[in-house]
Amino acid sequence: MDTETILAVAGISVSLAFGAWGVYLALRRRYPGKISFVSEQAVNLYAPSNHQLPGLEIKYNGEEVEKNLVLLNAALVNSGNSDISLPDIRKPISLKLPEGSVWRDALIVSCSKDMEPSISTNEQTIEINPGHMRKREYIRFQAIAEVQAEEDQESTTFKKTTSLDELITFDHRILNTARIDKLNYSHRLSDKKRFKKRFLLVSTMLAVVLALFVHLFWIGTPKMFAYGIKGTTGDVAYYSGKIDSDGIISLREVDGSDELDLPASELFDKFEKPPIVIENKMIKKTLFSLAAVYAFPPFALLLAMTFYYRKHKRLSEIFQDA
Repeated sequence: MDTETILAVAGISVSLAFGAWGVYLALRRRYPGKISFVSEQAVNLYAPSNHQLPGLEIKYNGEEVEKNLVLLNAALVNSGNSDISLPDIRKPISLKLPEGSVWRDALIVSCSKDMEPSISTNEQTIEINPGHMRKREYIRFQAIAEVQAEEDQESTTFKKTTSLDELITFDHRILNTARIDKLNYSHRLSDKKRFKKRFLLVSTMLAVVLALFVHLFWIGTPKMFAYGIKGTTGDVAYYSGKIDSDGIISLREVDGSDELDLPASELFDKFEKPPIVIENKMIKKTLFSLAAVYAFPPFALLLAMTFYYRKHKRLSEIFQDA
């Protein structure tokens, strides 16, 4: 397979990949509204580290905390492209636990200005009615759940419970609003100093790659000979080519599509015009392709870093809200 075929296949593959990605995004965004569940942390109140000191007790409602009680800090964010109004809400947002796990309590900690959300709880379900919720507005809440624990079969040692986030299932009937998706908030991704250091490092890598290829183009690419030969049509034209491993020279017309295969011993006998020096277009194409291949990963990484930083920065503002 020659270089031109490889580049053509690579180009088609990239086009198909971006086309598939575009279809996927279109299907995901068929609803203008979207609500995201953002989990800051789920704390096991009976973590072994909390019970190593003698005399230390952790109680809830006057009773000692059992080893399967989990405190959830989370938020619901309107991450879609439209506002949610009261007439749109046919059924509030519900957070359901599977059989064997129950909600003990839940409360709204904070919300965006002028919002009036409500929350109610029973053993299996928390219902949150956001009321009127504009784009990028949020509801921050806390909840306590009694999660069914797993016991280690070989000993009585308490085994880590399944993540509370994984147990929750969501439901709602809000007009033109997609299913609720889950996001995990990370303090590290919202740290500005950390982002700047990484951004500078990746930017430097991208600049070095681009500078190297600009330098290669600046100094020029190697030239090649073209030979004046009578082609299959009987007309004399200039051909360039390469020698195959079997000693056959494969020639191709410089300004056309005619091709010839000649033994190396017969090449000089076919000359009709003196050879000329021309640009090696294939090397230029290869350099462009290599530049794109090597520059794309750091460029894509910069975009991803910026996207996730902006998103987690917004989330950090939510969780820092009093």
